[in-house]
Amino acid sequence: MFELLEDFRYARWVKRLNRTAQVLLSLLLVAGLNYVAARHFKRWDLTPAHRYSLSPETLAFLNQSVRENMQHTPDKSLELILVSRGQMNEDDQLRRDQIFTLLKEYEYAAKSLPGGAINLKIEEVDPDRQLDAATQLQKYSPLIDLPMVMVKYGDVKNGDDRVRVLNSVDLYHVEKDASGKGLDVKDFCGENAITSAILDVVQTKADKIYFTQGHGEWPVKDTSTMGLSDFGDALIQRNYKLANINLAGLDDIPADATAVVIVLPSTSRSAFSSEEQEKLRRYLNQRNGRVLLFLSVNTNPTQNYGLEDLLREWGLRSPNQQVVEADAAHLEIHGLPVFTPVEEPKPRYHLITQQLALTVQSVVMGLLRPVEVDPQAADEAQHQVHELLATSKNSWLYPPNATKDSIPFQHGAKVIAAISEKRASDAVDLPGGKLLVYGSPDIITNNLFAAAANRTLIVNSVNYLANHEHMLNIRPLAPKESKLEIPTAQFEGLGWRLALLPAAMALFGLGMCWLRYRS
Repeated sequence: MFELLEDFRYARWVKRLNRTAQVLLSLLLVAGLNYVAARHFKRWDLTPAHRYSLSPETLAFLNQSVRENMQHTPDKSLELILVSRGQMNEDDQLRRDQIFTLLKEYEYAAKSLPGGAINLKIEEVDPDRQLDAATQLQKYSPLIDLPMVMVKYGDVKNGDDRVRVLNSVDLYHVEKDASGKGLDVKDFCGENAITSAILDVVQTKADKIYFTQGHGEWPVKDTSTMGLSDFGDALIQRNYKLANINLAGLDDIPADATAVVIVLPSTSRSAFSSEEQEKLRRYLNQRNGRVLLFLSVNTNPTQNYGLEDLLREWGLRSPNQQVVEADAAHLEIHGLPVFTPVEEPKPRYHLITQQLALTVQSVVMGLLRPVEVDPQAADEAQHQVHELLATSKNSWLYPPNATKDSIPFQHGAKVIAAISEKRASDAVDLPGGKLLVYGSPDIITNNLFAAAANRTLIVNSVNYLANHEHMLNIRPLAPKESKLEIPTAQFEGLGWRLALLPAAMALFGLGMCWLRYRS
């Protein structure tokens, strides 16, 4: 054997095999190190503001509340889905990169929690290329304001999935710019929004919303064109539990009521009695309750809904009149009136309508009645009324059974949605009762719920009443990555300095080659 190795021909082959084995073993070593490093690693965030780390609040919630709730349903996974397009402008690309970096932090944190890892996955979907995935996501929210994040928990096949949709208005502090036409992105609040959404979808105890019955209200499970099943499904997907309630047969509104929804048709069977109105009054005033009211134009001019006194106490009134939109620019969708959020002298919007206003989205309704501030209501320090939606300046007021020959009452812009809020105490700034009134129930029917931004507005309304518009107070970050900007003159002077080290190494190598050649 050794004699063969002394033969030059065999020795050459042995050397080749030896070198090949060394190269293969070196590659195998590098691959093994990368495999181990990709799955077992430790990270340190050395930036001054720890911009690439989740806050202690988020880590605590993931390790305790989220992990404990997910242990009850180990077969379900938590998904963070970033929806963005492949072709975006520079600002949208910066936002996409910042959001995706934050999602990667959630993925890393989920694997290294002290109490044990949780089943969290991140995914990015391009609706222009991944049509099937985009179609599935479309049922939760219109894919308009991109990039956006969907926080999903549960199994779609079994119908028990819960989803929260976060748009740019949720992820960033956005305001109108000085011109009033563009948007000015202030701070990145993505961690606050995403952590709140995660807690919302994984919690095992669902908030309960009661729908009143007994006055001809539309049933929430009705799948017909004028039914409310789409509205109900949207609430169930967001971890709300729905139930019916008849106030006439109860001593009081149940203690577990997060909100009470009243959807009154154009012809009610009976008005709310004084006892039922008193139960709603106690719920709002004494228990800081939340009521979402949809009023129709009553076809019977002499019949009221029985809630007029309650509205007056909360600084609102809704006369039984019909609002007719006459501006052609506001009759764009199927001939139905299209409305935008109320703009104050300075562009400042309520949390319910802020997203619609900043992203220039509208809502569609059918027959309307006004919902306005009652000028005769008592002026209370704890009482605040916000106008949410309004018609154009070319709209008119008509009698409830208006025909083409009817004479209008009044011309001008009319408010058709408003919210009245109270504080729990003068001394303590706590959230009090909230009464939100829409001048049409058509916005939540199966016929119009998915039209324009109707779904977004109504879901925002329910979330606001349930105090789900914000749950945490995590520090915001700068909206854009920091850039190193060097003037041209300094960069030219810096160029040759940066070349010194490579040049020195090259000269050293040449010198060593020369010395070896001489020797």
